[in-house]
Amino acid sequence: MAAGELTPDREIRREARSLLYGFAEFHLDRRIRSFSLLARQPAPALTP
Repeated sequence: MAAGELTPDREIRREARSLLYGFAEFHLDRRIRSFSLLARQPAPALTP
């Protein structure tokens, strides 16, 4: 038996897909929030 010969049941695939989507959505949301926080910070002065 080689890798990829078997496919998991539909219920297992559905659960795995929902976990993957939740994981990706969480991390994308965190990244978007961190970018908006960085954008709000004032630019550093060019001369000290």
